[in-house]
Amino acid sequence: VSANVDYNPWWTAPGGPGTSSTGSGGELIFPAGSSTSSMQAIVDCAAPNSTLLYESGSYPGGLIVNTNGLTFKLNTVSVGPGSPAFTINADDVTILGPGVLNGGGSTDPAILVNGGADNFMLQNAQITGWANAVKLAGSVNSFKLISNWIHSNSSHGLWVDSGATLGGVVTIQGNLFKVNAGNGVQNDGLFPF
Repeated sequence: VSANVDYNPWWTAPGGPGTSSTGSGGELIFPAGSSTSSMQAIVDCAAPNSTLLYESGSYPGGLIVNTNGLTFKLNTVSVGPGSPAFTINADDVTILGPGVLNGGGSTDPAILVNGGADNFMLQNAQITGWANAVKLAGSVNSFKLISNWIHSNSSHGLWVDSGATLGGVVTIQGNLFKVNAGNGVQNDGLFPF
C-alpha cells in the first residue's frame, strides 16, 4: 500500500486488537471500552502532530508516548492507573482536559515526563489518587502546567526529581494544589522556580 489510500476505520496493528476511526476534526478516536494495548497501538501508529480523542467513559492508563507532537484530548473521560497513566518520552506532547486522571491509590505518578521530553503541556485536567500527579524525571527544555486541579495524591502535586534541570519557557500557572500529602510542588532539581 502506498500513497493516496483512504481508510476508515483502520487496523491499529496487523491482526491486531481493534480498529480506530477519525472524528470530525480529523482526530484519532480511542473507542469507548478500549484496552491499554489497543490504545497503545493507535498511539504507536499515529503520525507526528496527530490529535487523539477519548470517546467517552473510563479508560485504563499505561500509555507510552514516543512520537513527537501528539495531543491527547481527554473529552471529560476518566483515565485510571496502569503504571503511570502517561509516560512521556517525546517532544511537544500535550494533554488537554477537561478530564480526570484517577489513580485510585496508585503508587505511580499520573504523568511521568522523562528527560529530553521537551515542551510538555498539561492543561485543564484533574489529577487525584496517585503518588505524584506529575513527575519530571530528567532534564527538559520548556514545560507547562496550566489550570489543573491537583489534589488528594499521596506525595507531591509536581515533583522535579534531583538532578533535573529545566530550561526554556517554564509555565506553572493557575493550578490548584490541594490536600496532597507532600508539597504542591517539590523541586529537588537544579532549577530555582
